[in-house]
Amino acid sequence: MCGAGVYLRSTEKIPFTLPFGSVTVYTNDFFGKRISYVSRERMKYVGNNKWTKNAIFATIGPDNYLYLKSANDKFLRIRQVTLTGIFEDADKANELACEKAGEICDPMDRQYPLEEGLINNAIQATVRDLLGAMYRPKDNLNNANDDMATLEYFLARNTKKGVRDLIEDNVGQ
Repeated sequence: MCGAGVYLRSTEKIPFTLPFGSVTVYTNDFFGKRISYVSRERMKYVGNNKWTKNAIFATIGPDNYLYLKSANDKFLRIRQVTLTGIFEDADKANELACEKAGEICDPMDRQYPLEEGLINNAIQATVRDLLGAMYRPKDNLNNANDDMATLEYFLARNTKKGVRDLIEDNVGQ
């Protein structure tokens, strides 16, 4: 890391965050001390004036560790922080989240936030994937056969009586 001062570094590597969404870093509880997340390039310039010197700043370094910086020495007592965001490797982020006692570790059982406007699209995409092909056999006559598959059944249901009679007369010969 560039710049003068003391840094705290996480013990675990952090997976890459995606460029959209927001990254939030906070101490033990969410309503405790909020830590300002800044970009890697901006980290060396923060906390140098009298108004921001006691604030705690965080960034993910080039080696994928989380770094904390502050001019106030009290930040050195921080033992645990929580980082939320949208990560490129969800499995790795899930492993890091499961290290807490009592957390659900199966990624299929976790809750994932989704914007309200995207819920219908997610449901439609899921149903489309689960249904597979659009054609599904139907047994309208309850005879254990796919009645829609036969051309005769299709024509009998979808053509007028005169055309049906003509077809039946020609097929019978």
